[in-house]
Amino acid sequence: MDLTTAHLEKSKVSKRKRGPTKMKNIAMDGDDKIEVKFNENGQPIEEGSATLSSFLGSLVREIVPYTISYWRKVPLKMRNILWNCVQLRYKLDNEWQKAYILNEMGGL
Repeated sequence: MDLTTAHLEKSKVSKRKRGPTKMKNIAMDGDDKIEVKFNENGQPIEEGSATLSSFLGSLVREIVPYTISYWRKVPLKMRNILWNCVQLRYKLDNEWQKAYILNEMGGL
């Protein structure tokens, strides 16, 4: 086997990569809403915080088009859709929680 043949065989084998997080377990939980606790600074803590963060990222990737480069340019209607999707899966009802969640989505 010469050097070019070895290089060709090596390039055929592709490395497995992780795909985007889909959060299927959250989407399929049915009517059970996940409770998220917040600390005194208004930041999510404990178990629900990790799934919330992953869920927000997957939600933004699914709904917000790539053509929108700045969060300020996301229409209010789309932000409300995102918030409603979050409320379907998580127990979040306060306005300060909405402000925090939308701010987090803007940073993704």
